[in-house]
Amino acid sequence: MPWFFLIGCASQRDMVSEIDYLSMLPEDAEIYLRFPVQENQGIASKLIASLVPKMEERDVEKLQGRFHSIYVAVKDSELSAIATGSFPKMGLSFVLKEKNGWKKVKDDTVPVTGLYYQYQDLPFQIAFPNSSTMMISSQVNVLLTAYNSFEYLPKTNPLAEYSSEYRQGNPALIQNSDENSSQDFFNQTIDFYVDDVISLIVPFLKKNLPIKLPLTDLYGEFSPVDYADLDLSVMDEDAEGRLYSFTGYLGLPDSRAMKPALAALKILFRTLGLNVEYSSFNDDTIKVTGLIVSEKDLVALLNKSLG
Repeated sequence: MPWFFLIGCASQRDMVSEIDYLSMLPEDAEIYLRFPVQENQGIASKLIASLVPKMEERDVEKLQGRFHSIYVAVKDSELSAIATGSFPKMGLSFVLKEKNGWKKVKDDTVPVTGLYYQYQDLPFQIAFPNSSTMMISSQVNVLLTAYNSFEYLPKTNPLAEYSSEYRQGNPALIQNSDENSSQDFFNQTIDFYVDDVISLIVPFLKKNLPIKLPLTDLYGEFSPVDYADLDLSVMDEDAEGRLYSFTGYLGLPDSRAMKPALAALKILFRTLGLNVEYSSFNDDTIKVTGLIVSEKDLVALLNKSLG
């Protein structure tokens, strides 16, 4: 797949905010993800290579070099994504041609652009409402409609709620009084929301849960960490690339489930041999910290989740 159209002018910042992009994604999705590409290039390159294995390494580098962030929703097993970055019109017209495997479809019913692109037999439609935004979906007109009316969209989304409600208590930010450094920290984190935490966990355990967990949804983030801050004696010697610290907020059906949930997690983590800290965050939410994962494991999790 030719991606060299991503070479070009410097990236532009669109007037649409991050929350607006999140609000453009389908409502009531099972999974939401915010992925800063430049700050997590190791994972970005591995994800691209796994999703498009035939892509040449130089094209992988060019692709990830032109992206800022990617916002993703998975609803009814269908993926929708909005990417911000630099997608110059001249480059698009030069590369997105039939001889390169692309099909340009003109459709007057498609808002904003009046057309979209498809690559060979992939089920996704790709559209560029401006030179700094790419939209990918099986029905890209839905995303374009949301983009066209973003000023009137309700600014609500699980990831937006996560940033405002849960991140306030992040110890890394409490200790850091420098506003710019705090923003840099946020820019590096990979944020996500899952509406069914059990279905996400079970495939990675490779066995049935030893006890029933009364959990509902999960908000969380993966934040890059330095080896110098870790006890390497507990790390996998074969771990390659960057390490990520997991912070998660497990939802409960109501406050009555708190005690049984904490007891169940104690058994689960002990069974799995994980040294994880967990405590009640509020009446119906449990905070989990202390889990360190490798790039390899995080890529596997993202691939599995985004399917």
